[in-house]
Amino acid sequence: MTNRYVALNVETTFGSASPVPSAPIHATAATDPVDRGAMLEETISYPLYAAAYGGALRLAGSVEGILRMPSMGPLFQGVFGAPTAGGYSIANFPKSLVMNIVDDSSAIEKCFQYSGVGVKSFEITAAAKDFVRTRWDWFAKDVQQISTPSMGTFPADKPGIFYGTTLSLGGTALDHIKTMNLRVDRKLDDDYYVVGHSKIQDLAIAGVADVGGSITIGQKYWAEYQRAVFGSDSKVSIGDTTDNVLGEATFSMDFNDPDGGNIITIAADLLCYLDASRNMQGRNSVDKTMNFKVIGDTLTVTDGST
Repeated sequence: MTNRYVALNVETTFGSASPVPSAPIHATAATDPVDRGAMLEETISYPLYAAAYGGALRLAGSVEGILRMPSMGPLFQGVFGAPTAGGYSIANFPKSLVMNIVDDSSAIEKCFQYSGVGVKSFEITAAAKDFVRTRWDWFAKDVQQISTPSMGTFPADKPGIFYGTTLSLGGTALDHIKTMNLRVDRKLDDDYYVVGHSKIQDLAIAGVADVGGSITIGQKYWAEYQRAVFGSDSKVSIGDTTDNVLGEATFSMDFNDPDGGNIITIAADLLCYLDASRNMQGRNSVDKTMNFKVIGDTLTVTDGST
């Protein structure tokens, strides 16, 4: 049987494609569109374009997969940089990756190897009755078709699952969560082109990291919705000229496997609610959704598998 897979590793230097990936990850989906950045010449002499040339090579895509560690370690380094004692931090600069994407076209394995891969953003979602799912959006400097390497062995690490997931606010676990997600946008510059080259030359930061997400709670829970609307679960009004506060709390997300083993813990100094909404239809359950941003200078991911 031919194979279809994604494999990654952390590059020693940007664009080096070294060291090569040694093992695949459990990906559920992958995309890798190639845009040659064609430059079309328009003149006064032709009714159509007069010529076309290769331009700025734009390589980008996404990888999705159920949360597993340590096999997703390279992806976390692509967002948070190298870990220290099993911990990743938003304060560190992201690492570039090398990535092999293999498909089995016409029952023959074909491998595209992407080098100088930057992970633009990472999203993690937990929903009732489902695995914990992740999505990683990336761009790359270069692509080559190479002889398909040996696939290696899929790691034995176990998946994140909804009943092993806990969100704590202010040190207290939040009840009746139906769905929650967190998105980390590192603001890597995927348009870092310079004169003299048709390919991106390095990783560069182009803005403040944007970290936020949403929490949807079921009908039987109210206090957190009140905090999101009024700034506190003990307040029932919003100040006009003073006391116009937003709901805030320290937070942590714990993701465990089906056996209760910790996979990762994501923690930050401050979660700040931006808005809240609810939807009532007939006598259906009234779900309430609160959107938030992470404020401050601390966001960490602790690898519980180490």
